[in-house]
This record gives sequence, structure tokens and C-alpha cells, in this order.
Amino acid sequence: MGSGKEAVKQLVELVNQTPEVQDFLKNWNKIAAYDLEGEDGIFHVIFHPDGTAEFHEGVPEKPSFTFQCTTELWAQISSGEKDGQKEFFAKNLKITGDVMATMKFTQMQAKFSR
Repeated sequence: MGSGKEAVKQLVELVNQTPEVQDFLKNWNKIAAYDLEGEDGIFHVIFHPDGTAEFHEGVPEKPSFTFQCTTELWAQISSGEKDGQKEFFAKNLKITGDVMATMKFTQMQAKFSR
């Protein structure tokens, strides 16, 4: 398992163990897919209306959005070492699907995962 997938699993743990994060994500019913170069295939996270999240291996049927980059870059974004928005505009991070939905995701990561 690469560092990008590990960072996503840690994020899911944070969501599920922190009531404040769950309140922040309440009614945010989205599916985030990750296509990270250096990982063993695509994986995804389902964010439930109650604010909890589930990690799954494989391609989701209907992702809300998909992140594409290297596993190293995703780990750096997740740790706060690099800014996801800057990496997106520098074309190092590609997002397909509902790009606007990623704004809440980015806010959650910045507020709670550092």
C-alpha cells in the first residue's frame, strides 16, 4: 500500500472518530474516487449523510469526483506539505466530476487533518 492510500485511510478514521468532523460533513452525500499513480488500482471513499465515511477498494459506480495524481503528491497534500488548490492550478492534480464539491472536502481536510 502506498502513502496516498494510507493517507486516505487515515482521513476516513479521522472522520469516523471525530464528532466535529461528522457535524461538518453532515448531509454531504458524496463519493470521492482516487486514481493515484503508484497505488494498486483505484479506490474510493463514500461519505454518508450522517457525516461518517467508508473506505472501499475498486472503482465506484458513480463517483462524485475523482482525484488523479501521484501517490506521493496526494500524501503531501493530505499532510499539508503541499496545497491541493495550487497543485490543481499547476496541473499536477487532476479532478474530474463535481469540482465544486471538492471545495467542502478541501475545507474539511484543511480544518481537521493537520
